[in-house]
Amino acid sequence: MMADIVTVPTRVKANSVNSAPVSPPMKPMGT
Repeated sequence: MMADIVTVPTRVKANSVNSAPVSPPMKPMGT
């Protein structure tokens, strides 16, 4: 139960945080 509840929110948070703060800074920095 704890593994499922912690795995779902953790993956969604990582995707949201990695998609926003990693996408914009990676575009200008990489370019």
